[in-house]
Amino acid sequence: MWADMIQWRKDFGVDTITEDFDFTELNDVQEYYPQGYHSVDKDGRPVYIERLGKMDVDKLVQVTTFDRFVKYQVQEFEKTLAVRFPACSLAANRHIDSSTTILDVQGLGLMSLTGPVVEFIKVIQKIDNDNYPETLSRMFIINAGPAFQLIWTIVKPLLDPDTTSKIQVLGNNYQSKLLEAIDESELPGFLGGSCMCSNEGGCLTSDKGPWKDQNLLKASLNGEVRAVQKVTRLDNEDY
Repeated sequence: MWADMIQWRKDFGVDTITEDFDFTELNDVQEYYPQGYHSVDKDGRPVYIERLGKMDVDKLVQVTTFDRFVKYQVQEFEKTLAVRFPACSLAANRHIDSSTTILDVQGLGLMSLTGPVVEFIKVIQKIDNDNYPETLSRMFIINAGPAFQLIWTIVKPLLDPDTTSKIQVLGNNYQSKLLEAIDESELPGFLGGSCMCSNEGGCLTSDKGPWKDQNLLKASLNGEVRAVQKVTRLDNEDY
């Protein structure tokens, strides 16, 4: 797996993708597929949110291509490894190497699973499993109605069993579960929290989190995050 990952990074140009790839259509993509990182959970992990039920595939393919969108996802994976995790580690004063995901499937129907959507899920899942293993701490799938149960029977076999064990599928009474994991002030208003990010155009475009703190970014670049990781390992060994 390690050798394959090294070869994939070389072939895909991953090592320079954060500098070389400019996803200029991001604002349009956000309109037709709302998703993004927003703050941290109570354990200090970054929170990633997708409003999958609001995806408009027909309009999405008019503003970007499949290949460019996959590149954007890989670029975000790399930013999380290089920037978000180190900043979160410093903010939490412990090693952070996984995230919490919220997948809102309200409005998602069986007809939403067109060929391109299923192919995208397969490609991203393979990239994630093969090259970014164990970076998911837990996932909440919310607003899962009867229609989603049919979809889940199709999608679940595409996922790694270890991934599915980290997923909680919830209906429309999900707020209490989310608030157990995430402070109300850090949870977007559309998910039952109090955060609005009004000055940033909304929570999913704000990229709010410790990684926006310039002092933490400078500290991580100076290697202080490695000290936090070392102390965390020593503390764990004590137990």
